Amino acid sequence: MLKHLTIEFLYVDRSSCSRCRKSYENARKAYAKLKRELAKSGINVRFKARKIPLSKLQQSNSVRINGKDLWALLKTRKTSKPAPTSRCYGCSKLKRKPCECRAYYHKGRKLTGITQSMIREAVMSVLWK
Repeated sequence: MLKHLTIEFLYVDRSSCSRCRKSYENARKAYAKLKRELAKSGINVRFKARKIPLSKLQQSNSVRINGKDLWALLKTRKTSKPAPTSRCYGCSKLKRKPCECRAYYHKGRKLTGITQSMIREAVMSVLWK
């Protein structure tokens, strides 16, 4: 049985990028809830937030569960499409030119940020596979 679970949030800039800021808040809230719930099953949940350089923007606004990317854990198994992107105002300001950051499709909706329910779903897929 799994004893440790790590939720890692990767971001470029939480102060300039609203999607990174909101995803971080949701990741912290999901972590707090999961930590309490999974402790009853003897699973230790850890949380890390890791700032990455602007040169790795394509990895920004992402979560890894035990090293596995959230998008890979959530996406339908019928497709191997990369995570979608959309124009990001905050990161465009940082780069001083238009750029796109990660976005997500979840339950038929395109989202610019990561929700608590997405993290929970990804965690459960790791725990019960």
